[in-house]
Amino acid sequence: MTTNPVTEEDTTVRAGTVWKQPSAWLVVVVGCVLAALSTLSYLVPATDPEDHLHRLPLILVSEDQGVTTADGTRVDLGTQLVRGITRAAARDDRVEWTVVADRADAERALTDQEAYAALAVPRDFTRTSLSLLTAGGSAERPTLTVLTHRGVGGMAASMSDKAARETAAKASTRLGAQLVTRATATAADGATGNPAAGATDRTGGSAPDAAPVGTRTQGAAAGPGFLTLLHDPVQIMAEQHPVDAVPASSGGIVPLYLAVALLISGLLPATLLTMLIDARLGYLPLEVGPRRLLKPVVGIARSSTFLAKAGIGAVMGFTAGAVVAWVGLGSAGIDAQAPGPLVVFCGLACAAVTLLTLALFAVLGAPGQILALLLVTLIGIPLSGGAVPPEALPARLDALGQLLPARHVFEGARSLLFYGGDAPRVTTAWLVMGAYALGSVLLGLLGSHFYDRRGYRRAHEHEMTPRPTAHPAPEPLPRPS
Repeated sequence: MTTNPVTEEDTTVRAGTVWKQPSAWLVVVVGCVLAALSTLSYLVPATDPEDHLHRLPLILVSEDQGVTTADGTRVDLGTQLVRGITRAAARDDRVEWTVVADRADAERALTDQEAYAALAVPRDFTRTSLSLLTAGGSAERPTLTVLTHRGVGGMAASMSDKAARETAAKASTRLGAQLVTRATATAADGATGNPAAGATDRTGGSAPDAAPVGTRTQGAAAGPGFLTLLHDPVQIMAEQHPVDAVPASSGGIVPLYLAVALLISGLLPATLLTMLIDARLGYLPLEVGPRRLLKPVVGIARSSTFLAKAGIGAVMGFTAGAVVAWVGLGSAGIDAQAPGPLVVFCGLACAAVTLLTLALFAVLGAPGQILALLLVTLIGIPLSGGAVPPEALPARLDALGQLLPARHVFEGARSLLFYGGDAPRVTTAWLVMGAYALGSVLLGLLGSHFYDRRGYRRAHEHEMTPRPTAHPAPEPLPRPS
């Protein structure tokens, strides 16, 4: 049997026929809409996040022990600093400060993921502040410490560090103004021979007499260089918690890339399964290079097809997620506080995404793959909180991000990497991913069963391949002539 070769004229006619169909150009419009939507989903959260910032959680702690002046007045500049910061924050909801009792509580709050950073006032803050007004070598610059956690990365780390440092800088300016007033007043009183005037603070008692912390008052030495130091006396220090963090994992951006790998690895098995199983059942042709294989259609209900895909997909998705975790922990050198639960969680997350994609395939057909791609990656990843923190997202986008799996995949991976298996957000991530897996199976079964009940078959009767019986009936004996 010979076949006629396809000529260039035949090819041109066929291509022209396709181009004349409106549905062919409708695909171009749909492609442009999807491109615009995916672009907006990435650019809108990253556009001016400072303007959308609301209630960024930070911790404020003061362990300042204060001092007692010669006249018995109790001075606690740390308490005054905390009071001033909280009053200023009450007028601006961009940052939400939570005051805790001591530094241990602040570190515990960072470990429990209750805040991105903390601003700590040391025990000797009042003493060192007032020491700047004394003569001799006992003068020290007061310090404020910005505490961060290695699990916070991306824009959340930069925003929290910036907010804490700006607050510390404003506190330094206010304290400096008090110290400058005190120093100049002491110098004027010393020149007029009235040393007792220094006992009253002209700023309302914020920077009282420094006699208990030094020798003689340094009013006479209040030159330009000294006053310049007093204008900004506080030294801002930075410290990461835990202090023994592994440098390779301290960037905090690792969970985002791990979540992206899991989401993509969950989409791929669903697409591969749909292609291979539908080709095996004869509902889709299987094309590999120039070869095209189309098998006879096998009669099978939609619900049975979905169950077959879901069973294999759950195993494929879980295995793919575990492989992602193993490769990350081994080849990439990622250090995890809970490596065992991390492997299991990655498997569950990947399987849940696979089952979700298969369910959308079963209910919507081919458009289900596009919808899964949008929800899981194109929209889900920018709203996951890995790059832009939820507190810097518009309210509606933040609410949408809480419903999508990417947010919980990222938070679960970050918690297991940096905060341990008993972190509060790990439980939520486990429950949400389990709910996605179970809900996807129910959605796929209900949708495919509804189609079966309504008679929406995937093929016509004449396309079905009759199944061979286990025991074929014997042929009838020929009639005697």
